[in-house]
Amino acid sequence: MDILYDAGLDVKIIQPPAGEDPDSVARKFGPEKIEELRAAAIGFVPFRLKEVNVNNAGIISKEKLIKEFGAIGNKITDITRRTLFLNESADALGVNVSIFQPTGTGKNDRRRGEKNITVSAKEFNPIEIGLLSLLFHNPGAIDDIFESISPDDFDSKQMSRLYSAIIDQYRQVGKADARSLIDSAGDEEFAALIAKVASQDWPADHIETETLSHARHLINKKKKLIRGRLKQKLSEAEAQGDREKADTILEELKSYGL
Repeated sequence: MDILYDAGLDVKIIQPPAGEDPDSVARKFGPEKIEELRAAAIGFVPFRLKEVNVNNAGIISKEKLIKEFGAIGNKITDITRRTLFLNESADALGVNVSIFQPTGTGKNDRRRGEKNITVSAKEFNPIEIGLLSLLFHNPGAIDDIFESISPDDFDSKQMSRLYSAIIDQYRQVGKADARSLIDSAGDEEFAALIAKVASQDWPADHIETETLSHARHLINKKKKLIRGRLKQKLSEAEAQGDREKADTILEELKSYGL
């Protein structure tokens, strides 16, 4: 697995029906079934945990999984890929990603002295982190999102910074690519944040609806804040007896769904 990840591949597992293999599936059901199974392929981590109840797993079982994922992740030499894999593993197991940090000091510990930067998704608004994650998975929605949402609409300065970086990258190269953003992040904490956001997995058939839902949530929050500010200005204009200004503000309020 570490060799495949290190080669830059998007590693997923195709699961044939019980008792079948790719050859028997192709012969019995044709190439359409193979394509159907390929489209339903899942990542290695969710595949490995498919039949494991992580919440009820005993300490020994969980320890084995932590060691297994840590052994794979710590063999991945590319820092971007390693961070993405270990963050995904930590989230799936419900542990802090620092638990995968190697402690050895032998000659094979090629990352000795590297800082361990961890980022918790709990620090951020889940709608904001979700929307940015979806932009990496749904590039077709980027133009519409950019028109409706600005970096100033994010509560978190780090989320606003990442959104701005995605906008700049998209305008320059026409896509949102987490790997190149991480490579050019400039600081390890921001790079870890990008990796954390990009590592969120979304069911392929839900990406479009989830993107619209997350964007709508932020847009509605933005409108609510604008309405609040306009109502305050309206009250001030009315208190000052400025009818013309009050009418102008009222019309603007209506445009935001008063």
